[in-house]
Amino acid sequence: MDKIVSEVNNLKAGTEFELFCKGVLEQLSTDLYGYDITLVKHDVQLMGLQSGVSHQTDILCSTEKDGQEVTIAIECKDYKKGVPKEKVAAAHSYSFDTGVHPMIIASVGFQSGAIIYAESCGVDLLTIKKPENYDFKGLIKNINIEFRIVNPQPEYSIQLELVENETEGEIKQSNSNESGSSLFYNKFGELIFDIEELVNKEAHNLNLKNDSITRDLIKEYGDVYFKHEGELLKLKKLQFNIKYTYTTENINIEGEKVIKAIITNIRTGETKMVRN
Repeated sequence: MDKIVSEVNNLKAGTEFELFCKGVLEQLSTDLYGYDITLVKHDVQLMGLQSGVSHQTDILCSTEKDGQEVTIAIECKDYKKGVPKEKVAAAHSYSFDTGVHPMIIASVGFQSGAIIYAESCGVDLLTIKKPENYDFKGLIKNINIEFRIVNPQPEYSIQLELVENETEGEIKQSNSNESGSSLFYNKFGELIFDIEELVNKEAHNLNLKNDSITRDLIKEYGDVYFKHEGELLKLKKLQFNIKYTYTTENINIEGEKVIKAIITNIRTGETKMVRN
C-alpha cells in the first residue's frame, strides 16, 4: 500500500457501482477466489514504477494469497454491454507499470476477445451484480415459515383427601395466580412440580386442528401433596379441563432481500452469493 500517492474523494460517473463493489468486497472479506482481503480502498492514485506517472484505480485491495501479500488494483465497469479487450489491455498496462495485480469487475460481462486476452496476460475478470429472478433458477428463492403460538387457558379441579382424617374434599381452581395454589409437594413439604409445567407440557404434545380445543386429562398420582391454607393435603386425582387457543404467524424470507450480490469468476465459472 506504500505505492499510494493520494486518495481522490470527488464523485464521478460510475461511482455508485464502484462503491457497491467495494461494499461487497468488504463484506466478503475472505476467500475472493484464493485471495483473503485485509483492506479495501476506493478511488486511489498509484505511482508508476517505470513511468513515474500516477494511475487512478477504482478500488485497491490489500490481500493475502498462499501466505504472500498481494495488492490488487480493480477497475469497475458498469457497462450495458460486455467489456472490450481494450480495457483489459489498459489494466494490464498499468499493472505492469505499478507492480500491482490487475482485476476488472463488470456489471454485465466481457466480450470474448477480452476474456481470451485476460487469460493470456493474467488479468482476473469478475462480475458482481444484484440478484435477479433468473439467478434463482433451480434454487429456493423464497422461504415461507408458518408457526403457531399456543395459549393454554387451564381450568382444573383437584380431588383431595386430608392426611389426618382421610376424608375427601374438592377444591376448584380457574386460572389461579394465588401464591402456592399450583404447586405440588412430597410428604416432607418439598416442591415436586408446578401445575403450569404440566399444562405447558400438554400444550407441546397437542396437534391442534381447530382454533381452540378442550381436553379432559386425568392424572393419577401416588405420594403427592397439595398445600391449602398452610396444610398439606394428599392428592387423589387431578383433572384438567384446558382450553387451548393459538394464533398463526407467517414469516416470508425473500431471496432478493437476503442476497446482496452475486459474484462470478469468469475464468472458472465459479459463483458466490454474498448475503446482506
